[in-house]
Amino acid sequence: MGFGPKEDVHLKTLCYQLDKELEEFSREVHRKIGFGIGDGFSVYINGFDNIIFVRIELFDTSEYSFITEYLKSNGEEIDYPSFDSNMGDTLVHVSNFDEKLTHSLINELHNEFGQELTITHSEKIFEKGASDWGIDLLLWLSNIPASIIGAYIYDFFRKNKSDEAEVHVIESFDKSSVLGIAAKISEVSINDLEVINSVYNEHEDTTFYFITSRYVDIKLTLNKSNKVIDYSLDKKTHSKI
Repeated sequence: MGFGPKEDVHLKTLCYQLDKELEEFSREVHRKIGFGIGDGFSVYINGFDNIIFVRIELFDTSEYSFITEYLKSNGEEIDYPSFDSNMGDTLVHVSNFDEKLTHSLINELHNEFGQELTITHSEKIFEKGASDWGIDLLLWLSNIPASIIGAYIYDFFRKNKSDEAEVHVIESFDKSSVLGIAAKISEVSINDLEVINSVYNEHEDTTFYFITSRYVDIKLTLNKSNKVIDYSLDKKTHSKI
């Protein structure tokens, strides 16, 4: 028997502008939902540039007014943004590391590599009896050799005595091709889609992508030739969150 929502019902898609850093927003959302329902929820938080994507799953209730009240009291509702599908030619996936190091790693990377680097910050919070909290980083590189940033990240974790961290590099990554495949599958404009997580399967030599938009979430698995191995769509078709 697994934990999760009793049924997959999409409640609402919202877009708000808030003057908060991702770390502060993550703490507040976790606390707000905990106060609202106590237990039985998961939160997926993905930061991309100055945009934060949030997917909230409520396992035992469809009441979410406390979430919208938090958003309304801290920001204003805006139109859903469009994205640049042509970004970087190398993708680096960093996972399985101490979340306490997240902020310092991101700061060091930005200080060292500046505008040549874009970071997608992916965070999962699970509350059902026991708690689980995981963080991944996606690094989109432009004009930076993967070997240089890979060595920099390894040195960072070694310096901080975090030996469990995993770093995977996808060179010649064609983001527009991946989003083009997702757009064709979902029938959503490529400019409305964004890759927010990526996991490489070394055994099968495939890559799993989690892609989102205001209309649909896409789970897409491709081989090294970008052939579709598997996919699923979670369409946001109802009036729900």
